[in-house]
Amino acid sequence: MITLNEAQLAFAHQLATLRSQHERITSASLAVEIPDAPTAEAIQQAVLAALQTTTGGWKCGVPAGDKTIIAPIPANQVVNLVNQPSATTVNTTSFEGTVRIEPEFAFIFKEDLPPKDTAYSEAEIHAAIGDIRLAIEIIGYRVTDPSSLPFLHKLADGLSNLGLILGQSILAHKDNLPGTVVLTLREGDQTRTFDGKHPNQQPWLPLYWLVNHLTSTGRTIMAGQPIITGSFAGAIEVNPSVNCQLHYQDLGTIVVNWQCIAAK
Repeated sequence: MITLNEAQLAFAHQLATLRSQHERITSASLAVEIPDAPTAEAIQQAVLAALQTTTGGWKCGVPAGDKTIIAPIPANQVVNLVNQPSATTVNTTSFEGTVRIEPEFAFIFKEDLPPKDTAYSEAEIHAAIGDIRLAIEIIGYRVTDPSSLPFLHKLADGLSNLGLILGQSILAHKDNLPGTVVLTLREGDQTRTFDGKHPNQQPWLPLYWLVNHLTSTGRTIMAGQPIITGSFAGAIEVNPSVNCQLHYQDLGTIVVNWQCIAAK
């Protein structure tokens, strides 16, 4: 287990404060040493502790070279829209007059997956799935110049996660879950269409990696935690002042009204 030094713990508290107060600073202001991905993951958990919340879910991707793609999603920033008959108001942060969203699928296990002596097989992971949901990840930055932030600092900051919205179940498609989906975004009288494609072609692939990454490092994936594995259309900027309807081809729709505080 990684023990953080005083500067790294202070950095975690700084990230938590920036998130909770809708504030940003320049990347040059974050002059803390993060030597490796395990240290960045330890900072992620320290941020959750500073926010007085727990891990409500995970975002992940297949590692890109030496870059580990994993971040916990704060439990108090997971919004469940199931059984909501109409648009639900979601509180979040806007950046330069927009909200940034990423269309995703969320996998939810029906049982805990604890560490074990051997890796979990794809069949074991499939069998443990209790639900798959349409989802929207909300993207936000704690810095004004995110492209200048070193990767390990981005990792420590939760890979720009700002929240997760869970829509309707698509568990019926579990055995033939698509890697491509046409997305139609309606905002007021404006409509945009995206030819959505999962970055790994198969939405399951990052999930297999996440399960064995967490359990091989002594961590348990808890039942009920949603896990998102990559955006079908990158980050989309939406207008927070109008109703947002995101249609996932014939799979379903997520409808949201935004209530925003502008980032400082």
